[in-house]
Amino acid sequence: MSLLLFAVPPVIAFAFKVYALIDAFKKLSDSKNATPEQLANSISLALIPLAIATVIAIPSFIVFVIAMIRYQRLRRQTP
Repeated sequence: MSLLLFAVPPVIAFAFKVYALIDAFKKLSDSKNATPEQLANSISLALIPLAIATVIAIPSFIVFVIAMIRYQRLRRQTP
């Protein structure tokens, strides 16, 4: 059960990334008559959540892998 708690942050971060990508494409399709500067600002604002999700996902995935390795070692040691 405690091992599943380590899996939650990467899943949430992945869902946040998917949402950020959908939002970026939605803003891109909504701005058909925008100037290139407005389009660049819109895309950069849409990609901020994607960057935040990446910063969250990488360390949490590393922690999950370490927890899995420790769990496997502990499982081998107990009869």
